[in-house]
Amino acid sequence: MSDAGNAVFARAQAASDPELAALVRQQRLVRDQLNAASLAATVDLARIEELLRRSEEVQGHIRTRNNDRMLAVLRDLPEGDRAAFLRGVLKSAAR
Repeated sequence: MSDAGNAVFARAQAASDPELAALVRQQRLVRDQLNAASLAATVDLARIEELLRRSEEVQGHIRTRNNDRMLAVLRDLPEGDRAAFLRGVLKSAAR
């Protein structure tokens, strides 16, 4: 990528995203609650279902937030850097 593209990317990486951080905290909380539920002597199916559905919901919000951030970077990048950035993001997402 060009120097201008690298600068755009660096700014985006340096910018904190409180909404994303809150979503990640929510996801960890749900994971911890699922772990706790798995240790119970009796499995509460309704609680497990509730937690799994909540996990799906939070994961969806995280994906949306990450996609929004990626699109914002793409819009800010110089045209010549967009394909290289997108290839890099998609390659790392496939891992």
